[in-house]
Amino acid sequence: MADHHADFAGPAALARAYSLIADSRDGSLAERLAAVLPSTQQCRTEMNCTAVCPKGISPTRAIKFIQRVGIHKREEQPAEPEIAAETVPAATASTTISRQTFLRHAGVALLGTAAAVTLGGVAAVTAIPSRSGTERRWVPVAKLADLPPKQITTVMLKYDVASGIYTENVTTPVLVSRLGDEIVCYKSACPHLGCTVHWDSPADQFRCACHGGAFDRNGNVTAGPPPRPLDRFETKVDGNHLMVLV
Repeated sequence: MADHHADFAGPAALARAYSLIADSRDGSLAERLAAVLPSTQQCRTEMNCTAVCPKGISPTRAIKFIQRVGIHKREEQPAEPEIAAETVPAATASTTISRQTFLRHAGVALLGTAAAVTLGGVAAVTAIPSRSGTERRWVPVAKLADLPPKQITTVMLKYDVASGIYTENVTTPVLVSRLGDEIVCYKSACPHLGCTVHWDSPADQFRCACHGGAFDRNGNVTAGPPPRPLDRFETKVDGNHLMVLV
């Protein structure tokens, strides 16, 4: 895409722009939309950026959200004021439109309306980058025999998520703690900016390498900017499998 469109901002930048545009406190919405809308128009909705995103987010849905905001803002623009009849030159007022011209213009208007409705329908399905409407379910993490006691094990959790008209393959690391009697599954996304957290066994703590965040073995913040402890999955044991609710 960058080969064919030199000004294409790229999915990472557009995902960042989404996080600002979706923030109701943002005071630069008009300027931000003007800067990123041209790049969103080059998106072909192929989900390639979502498939390879290292942070497990969907830039495609972020791009569609920006497009939808752009459509709504364009619709909210005030219409041009009507020209008073007396100010219209007599020659203009008496000019008639031929049947052929009228039909041609009407056809263009209908095509434009159909395109807007189609794009709006796609945006309505794919626009919001969240899985809030997805039914939650239990997904197996690993066999209990593969999770050694007195250790924290990183397991790659894989499952499918239906999002609008798409099905997304999700792969995310889960930090499984068996340090105590209870099995705890921590989400690997740092609560600061979503960077990947890992377990540092020699230091006996979880660490976020990007911003210097640190958490103790119970997931509580001990250093850095994270605003809250590590998020946890709801867990249960089914037979000999550890399950988490996603």
